[in-house]
Amino acid sequence: MDKGLAKHQAAGLVGNLIRESNLNENAINPHSKALGLAQWLGDRKKAIINKYGKNPTFEQQLDFVWEELNSSHKKGLNALLNSQTVDEAAANAFGYYEFSVGPSGAIADMRKHG
Repeated sequence: MDKGLAKHQAAGLVGNLIRESNLNENAINPHSKALGLAQWLGDRKKAIINKYGKNPTFEQQLDFVWEELNSSHKKGLNALLNSQTVDEAAANAFGYYEFSVGPSGAIADMRKHG
């Protein structure tokens, strides 16, 4: 919220991080090897490791989320800022930050790939 998100918008974003990692900054997916709070993979995982090392702190990971929302995932930030309810914020965070394909695209992808 200190970054300018309303309470319901921040709650929607944090809800997704809870779903991803239960807010465990040390979380590693045993199958995909996704890393941290947002369960970063691929180029995003490489970017956070390059910036902070293999064990970024909780605060560093939150800073990285905010950095991504202000750069590569700006559509996600805009969707969050335009969200009027916590449910809408959660759907937008899921669809435009976690997946970058919108809420319905993210749901379809999860259904397809589990």
